[in-house]
Amino acid sequence: MRYFYTILGYLVVISVFAVNEDTPNLSFENGDFEGWTLYEGDYYYDASTDSLKYVWTENPASSRIKIMSTVKGAMDPTIQCAPKGEEFFINPDGVPVVRLGIPNKSEGLFDRTGRTTPRCKQLNAKAERIEYKFKATENTSLLTYKFAFVLADPASQNNAHKGEELPQFIFRIKSINPTTGLEKAVNCGEYAVKVGDTSLELNGSCALSSTNQGNNAKDYKYKNWTTGAIDLSKHIGNEVTIEVITHDCLVRISCSGDTIPVAGGHESWGYFWAETKNLSLTTKNCEGENPQLIAPEGFYTYTWTRSDSLNNIFKTIDPQKPWIVEVDKANVIDSLEYQCNLGMEFCATKIKLESLLDNIIVNPDFTTQDSCSGLIKFFDSSSIIGDKIYSYYWDFGDSTYSSLKNPVHTYKEPGIYFVRLTIQSALGCEKVIEKEVKVNYFPKLQIDGKNKFCKGDSIYLEVLEAEKGSKFLWNTGDTLQKIATLATESKSFSVKVTDKHGCEYSKNTSVFVYEKPTVRIRGTEKVCYGDTAMLIAGGAVKYSWNTGATTDTLLVKPLENSVYTLTGYTNNGCPDTCSIMVSVLELPKITIEGAEEVCQTKTEKLVATGAKTYIWNDMFTGKERNIVSDSVGLITYSVVGIDSNKCSNVAKKIITIKANPVISLTGDSLVCQGEVAKLSASGADSWEWHDASTKSSYSSMINAPVTWSITGTTDGCSSTESKTIYIKKPSNVWINGNTEICEGDTLKLVASGAKSYNWNNGSTRDSMIAQPTQTTQYQLNAITDNDCRITKNVDVIVHKNPIIEIIGDNSACENQTIKLRAKVLNGETATFDWTNGAKGDSIDLQITKETGIGVIGVSLNKCKGEASHTIMLKAPPTLTYEGDTAICPGETTQIIVKGASTYVWAHGKEGAFLKESPSDNTTYIAKGVLGGCVGELPIQITLKEQPNVYISGVAQVCPGDTFTISANGAQFYQWNTGDTTESITKSQNTTTTYTVTGTGDNGCFGKGSYVVELLPLPDIKIETENAVGCPNTPDTVRLTATGGIKYSWSSNMVIPEIESYPHSENLLILVENETKIYLEGKDENGCINYDEVSITKSPRQTLTFEVDPILIEKSNPVIHLKGNTPINAEWQWTPNIYEDLVLGGNSVIHNYGHGALPDSMIIAIRSLDSHNCEYKDSVTIYVWKDVWAPTGFTPNADENNDLFRFYGGQFIDEFSFIIYNRLGQIVFEGESLEDQWDGTYKDEPCPLGVYGWVAHYKSNYKNYNKEGELRGYVTLMK
Repeated sequence: MRYFYTILGYLVVISVFAVNEDTPNLSFENGDFEGWTLYEGDYYYDASTDSLKYVWTENPASSRIKIMSTVKGAMDPTIQCAPKGEEFFINPDGVPVVRLGIPNKSEGLFDRTGRTTPRCKQLNAKAERIEYKFKATENTSLLTYKFAFVLADPASQNNAHKGEELPQFIFRIKSINPTTGLEKAVNCGEYAVKVGDTSLELNGSCALSSTNQGNNAKDYKYKNWTTGAIDLSKHIGNEVTIEVITHDCLVRISCSGDTIPVAGGHESWGYFWAETKNLSLTTKNCEGENPQLIAPEGFYTYTWTRSDSLNNIFKTIDPQKPWIVEVDKANVIDSLEYQCNLGMEFCATKIKLESLLDNIIVNPDFTTQDSCSGLIKFFDSSSIIGDKIYSYYWDFGDSTYSSLKNPVHTYKEPGIYFVRLTIQSALGCEKVIEKEVKVNYFPKLQIDGKNKFCKGDSIYLEVLEAEKGSKFLWNTGDTLQKIATLATESKSFSVKVTDKHGCEYSKNTSVFVYEKPTVRIRGTEKVCYGDTAMLIAGGAVKYSWNTGATTDTLLVKPLENSVYTLTGYTNNGCPDTCSIMVSVLELPKITIEGAEEVCQTKTEKLVATGAKTYIWNDMFTGKERNIVSDSVGLITYSVVGIDSNKCSNVAKKIITIKANPVISLTGDSLVCQGEVAKLSASGADSWEWHDASTKSSYSSMINAPVTWSITGTTDGCSSTESKTIYIKKPSNVWINGNTEICEGDTLKLVASGAKSYNWNNGSTRDSMIAQPTQTTQYQLNAITDNDCRITKNVDVIVHKNPIIEIIGDNSACENQTIKLRAKVLNGETATFDWTNGAKGDSIDLQITKETGIGVIGVSLNKCKGEASHTIMLKAPPTLTYEGDTAICPGETTQIIVKGASTYVWAHGKEGAFLKESPSDNTTYIAKGVLGGCVGELPIQITLKEQPNVYISGVAQVCPGDTFTISANGAQFYQWNTGDTTESITKSQNTTTTYTVTGTGDNGCFGKGSYVVELLPLPDIKIETENAVGCPNTPDTVRLTATGGIKYSWSSNMVIPEIESYPHSENLLILVENETKIYLEGKDENGCINYDEVSITKSPRQTLTFEVDPILIEKSNPVIHLKGNTPINAEWQWTPNIYEDLVLGGNSVIHNYGHGALPDSMIIAIRSLDSHNCEYKDSVTIYVWKDVWAPTGFTPNADENNDLFRFYGGQFIDEFSFIIYNRLGQIVFEGESLEDQWDGTYKDEPCPLGVYGWVAHYKSNYKNYNKEGELRGYVTLMK
């Protein structure tokens, strides 16, 4: 039974009755079947006894019995159209339930389609059964249960089913006395229903979601969730067994002439849930509320009465929960008894429960302790009467909450918060208290500063938000709020800040230090004056020049030596700087040496100087040059000189060109052969003929045309003139004919223009015919019409015919293309015409058969030569191979090809050796080359079938567990573990992949892999919450198990709570001595892990306080009383134990007043901490007594008042004094209270009269510091 309350939006579950204390997992709360026994069975007809029987087999892993952990509201897959408000839910309360049987499936009847087993041999219907056994105790005196079920109804086949052969649901309880073995009847201990029972409900006419039985929507009847309760209070000590059974139907059919029951097609399935609790009547009587009475849930009727027979005072709060009633508080009368009579649905037995109404008073209270970083510790000091505290609900005032008893909460901001504590009792009574809580200031530290630096930069970091007066400690050792350091590498900085309260706060930051670039400049370091230099930056990604440019290339034109500075940056902005000096070179000084005046057409030398190389204005290059001019006047020559530094300059020279004299020749121009010819010259000052004669005229006999020349000179310039004197010729005699012929041609020359002819070959005709074999000169002597004899020579050139040769292969492979080239052997250049129509000195021929071809070569002189060539056809190589052509998948075949000299494969590989691992049937084509011819050979590689190897078995294991996995699909196996068996058994400490290689009957291998996951051990933890007790009392420690779903506690010494509740998730234990607690936890995978914790009794607070001062003066009798520990405590002070005055508070100021005070007083101290622990002590304070001295003395040796001294001062540590006369002269000095003056000075009696004294004192009695000066007078008398 549970109550539900809502507090500030949080749902709080109040457990009124402890459930399943002695029946663990009865309600399947662990999510498994631990504690239950599962059976699968056959339900059949036994002909020998003519009865129906079960045969059961235990099966913990039955697939037909399942825990249903679906969300609340999930409906049964078949019954889905019940009326609204009466839906058939799988688990209407949202808790795990068990389902027996599979909906819409009759497991005993094979699938109708394709079955091979005859129906008459399917004799057994299927049944399911679960069983739970426990010993009845006070804690299990009430068993409540819920069930629902669905039965397929063979309404149209009732003549084929009889009685118990119909689908059925059974629930029964047995109670056995363990001593006698006898069964004791349990009231309402059995419920069995089969189809046809009138209590079953019809499923309307809706369609089913799924069925394979051929049934329709009206074939199902069901019992919706029904609650029952059983009183086991009379069975305490007995062994109780819960049993739930479902079975499908048997149907009668004719087999071999007999009608027998066989497995039918009508199924059943059911749902079940149960729990145990103590059978009692609980009351809830909260202060100021109407009291409630709570009976156990699960009974059919509840009848409420009171011992005064006033029975109309009970009000049902929720009609759905008749076991809870309320009584108006105005009708409550103390000492009256309240009763509830419980009735059950399935039997007439009633149970009567009785109880009184006890008041419940809840007093919430708490104290706090401030800490650092906004952390506040809360200490519960609540109390309760009539019940026990069940839950705590803290509202910290900042929209955060806690349900711990003594929580620790960290506030995000300092300030004042209103904290509310709600205390709730086990029966649901609650009360709220609100207090103001102050949270001291705490910083949210920040470290101010950049986090990216370049190597070598200065790093500045400063702590922000720290409280004034805080201390700082950096991991660098610095103790200032702001630090500076050099950036050398990326690293983290952390600082610890301690504020004035002693609280420590930490903050860290990471600083990233980036390398600077190495910047460099390439380019021209020397430049000629006036030229441009190119500078190229490198080593960085961004640049800045001192010229303002930002490109990586800089063009400059310095006029003097200049420095250019470059700053380069990385992507992170880190800079580096470098510079380059660009030197400006002087230009060379160029000169041109040579004559200033030059005669027309005369060659003159000019020489350039001052450089290394020279270029003249007419593009002539060289230091020296000759010049000549046909024109007269001024001519300018310029030259560019380039020195060794590639610097250049220009020089110019102006030259005057003087005119040459104009020569005139007169005289003979035509004479016959043998006559004297004469010439005369004019136009110059001096002469020189071709034969060095110097006269102005010249004559001589000539036999042939002749040219005479003369040079005339004027002003140093000379001109030469010549004239040809011709011999008279016959009237137009000439020779016609081809003077160039080819070797073997016939020559014919024809003369004309003369009267007679005579050839040197003897011919006297005007023509002559010859066939010269080499170049030959032919001469003709003729007499012209003017009777001049003339001789003419004709040179006939005989050209050689070209000798042609065809160069190229004289054999070729089929379809091979070969190149043929025609060549002239005798050096003549020729053009070529081939017989196939091609032109040129070379041709390409594709050879398909034996081929002949010719070529004609024609020289430049049109002479011809011929050649021919024949190409024979070569046969291709015949290829063969050796090697395996049938292989297993993944294997490599090795093929060697023979029959050629070189090999290449169609897929690109070369060589006769092929090594391949094809993934499918593949044809490889080899190409072999022999003598230039190619042969091909296709080779088919066939893959043999590979065995399909796989691994089956367990997929998840806990650490340390042993498991078995098996290989399948081959004949022989080899595991990566070294095993060769079909199955292997292993254990592992990590997730492991197992691989196996299987060999088939064809010798091929297959591989399989399988991952066995190592489940993690559950993170089993013991959480402790220690409630500190008073001095001399044990601690109360709450133990909480986490990380699993099932636990087992133990300890190194006997702890009653662990002995009583070894499997509880939470324990509350008392600890006096150091104790070791052990916990075994199991998770949902069944993996087990452990934890242990040592619990030591927490240190107790001691009583410490301050009383200041410990020594009071009558003039100021005030003391300060301050309590230190225990913290968060109540304090009482009794300033004088002999008086009745008592003061309260941990810091009190008390004034004793100005009346008479005793020498000392005893102060009593009493403190009560938040756990109601009492502390006591006392302390004595003292009253200051002043020093005093007599006003006169008589040093007359009568032993009465002979000496002067001081009295009192029992608390004084240091004392000194002086005595002086009327003149101020010191006559005595004392160093302590015990020092005395006898009235003398330097052993001589002092005069009678009045003397003054001054005293100084210091006191530090019980750390009370006091010092002062006293003055007075004393009379020296007789």
